Amino acid sequence: MARVTVEDCTKVIHKFELILVAAQRVREIASGAQIMVERDNDKNTVVALREIALDLLNIDALKHSIIKRHQKLVKTDIIDAPDDVDISDIMSQEMISGMKSSISEDSEFDEFLEESMIEISMDDEESMYEEDDM
Repeated sequence: MARVTVEDCTKVIHKFELILVAAQRVREIASGAQIMVERDNDKNTVVALREIALDLLNIDALKHSIIKRHQKLVKTDIIDAPDDVDISDIMSQEMISGMKSSISEDSEFDEFLEESMIEISMDDEESMYEEDDM
């Protein structure tokens, strides 16, 4: 095949998918993957496009490798939780317990908190008496 056009490849996939899939295939070829067509002194980009145009590649596998390459959170990193438990609930509970542990380490904050609670309760009692006077 002397020349590969976008039209040759779009018979297989859409233009936007073509860009992503071809770029992924070029990365694979550059890292040493087996080429499925003769190189004919072509660059990796042309080789990848020729493979796509001839429908020699598993497009779904390439899409999956694109997704895997961009994932930040791998499935093994996810907390194993029962189906009826929301992971955001687990994360918020962990955050609250972490806050409690860091707060309880600070004894000055504990004293401040106790004094604040006493002041709040005294303010509540005063406001109750003011309401009764009305």
